[in-house]
Formats: sequence, structure tokens, C-alpha cells
Amino acid sequence: MIIALISIGIIAVCLLLGLLKTALTSLGVNKVAMVIILAVLVGSVFVPYINILGVRFGVAGFILPVIIMGILDFRMGLNREFFLNKLSATIIMAVVLPILLFAFGMNFATTALVTIGISVIVAVIAFMVTKTYSSAVSSVLGGIVVADVVANLIAFFVNGNAILIGSDNVFGLIMISLLMCGVGIQFFASIREKFVSTSVNRRQLSSEEAEENEIDGQYFDEYFTNHNEEK
Repeated sequence: MIIALISIGIIAVCLLLGLLKTALTSLGVNKVAMVIILAVLVGSVFVPYINILGVRFGVAGFILPVIIMGILDFRMGLNREFFLNKLSATIIMAVVLPILLFAFGMNFATTALVTIGISVIVAVIAFMVTKTYSSAVSSVLGGIVVADVVANLIAFFVNGNAILIGSDNVFGLIMISLLMCGVGIQFFASIREKFVSTSVNRRQLSSEEAEENEIDGQYFDEYFTNHNEEK
């Protein structure tokens, strides 16, 4: 829970500083809507697990991510980006599954380090495979949620462990992964903006130099024409 709340706090600070402008634009939401979403996520952390037939579900770590993923997928539609999204989610699931099986459940420091490390890998996979931030968010949610479900089923059938889908640790992994995605897209957008700005400036300089050369050529043509007429 602590990791998730810290990540939500960092996201809130980034929003206030305007560091996630590109991410918000891609999601199609404004700052107010994002603050409301974050408030709902914070509140959901303290909601007790929902018990259905002996299986416990976390509101913050499972139910809300599934709802958000469904909305994003519906907006995306059935197109090429949708299939890239599911490819990304499958790769993320394969990467996250061993972590959930063997690395989680240790002491806080180890869990925190593993969470940060794997979230960076998840964000990189999402951006390499998908094309937009909203698609990356959907693939991150889908990949981690499915990995969590599979990990719980394996633990149940192998060790007889109780099934807890959407635990606090999983919610923390989701939030830090989304934070990394948001920071990543803002970083690449800034680089692209600088690159485009540099290219435009170079074109303008080239155009101005061409105009100056044309003016100089006209000047010399007029000079030699007048000089020959005087002769």
C-alpha cells in the first residue's frame, strides 16, 4: 500500500508541475479529471477486499484496472493498434508472472526495488510495441492483471494458497508502471519537440540564405548589365 500511495503522490506532483501534459492529452482527460481519478484510486486502497466464493478481489488492484482497461480498449476499437496492444499485454504478462511468483512477498525494501525495476521494463515494452500512451496504459493494466490472475491460480493449485487477486503489491506495481509510462512519453515528446524545432530553424535559415543569395545574384546581374550599357 505504501508503494502505491507514494506513486500516486508523485503522479499528483507531476500533474501540478505540468510534467504529464502529453500523457493527459493522449488519454483525452484534463487535470481536474485526472485528479478525480487519483482521488478515487487513493480511496479504493482503503476499501476492503471483495470476497466472492472464497476468492478475494482488490478494488484498487483488480476491479478499477479492469474497468479502465475496458474503457480504453472500447475507445481504441478493433484495429491494428488494438492487436499491438494485446501483443504488448502478452509480453508484459510473461515478464511480470515470474516476478509475482517468486519475488513478491519478501521484505519491503526488496519488494520496492523489484517493483521499481520491473515497472521500468514494463513501461519500455509498452512503448516499444504500442504507438500511443492510452494503448500503453491499457497494455500495462491488462498484462499485470492477467499475470496476477495466473500467478494466483498457480499458487493455489501447487501450494494450496488462498487466492487474492489485486493485492496492494500488485496495485503498487501498476501505479509505478503507469508513472514510468507517463514520464517516458513526456520525455520522448520533449526530445521530439526539440528535434522538430531544430529542423524548422535550419529550414528557415536555409531559406533566408537562399533569399540572400538570390538578392545578391540580382544585384550583380543588374550591376554588370548597367556597366555594359554604359560602355
